[in-house]
Amino acid sequence: MTDIDKLEALAKAAGGETWSTETGRGTFDGMYVWYEDGDSVCRVFSNLGHMPEPVLEEELAEYIAAVNPASITALIAEVRRMRALLDNRPALNAGLVEAYMQWTACVYESDGSAMAKETQQ
Repeated sequence: MTDIDKLEALAKAAGGETWSTETGRGTFDGMYVWYEDGDSVCRVFSNLGHMPEPVLEEELAEYIAAVNPASITALIAEVRRMRALLDNRPALNAGLVEAYMQWTACVYESDGSAMAKETQQ
């Protein structure tokens, strides 16, 4: 399982909220991922060598930019929300088993009584 606390700390330490991609600015060549303030997050290279399929540096840069601190912290918040729902599920469903048993008993009783009437006729 992923350590979401560590992942959250890393996202916050990475800086910025959202990142963008753009080819080099000024004297910079190539594809970069940028902070909102214009500083570069990283230079992206597509020559990964070990990949069986070519990876375009634009696509790789878009992916890196999408996995920004704001996205990661939003995903972590969703994971925590879903875990809380699952943790509270037994309390929400406590009476459902008994209600289901009563419902199925009523269904079978009504089916049985209908069948009994049919066989008597």
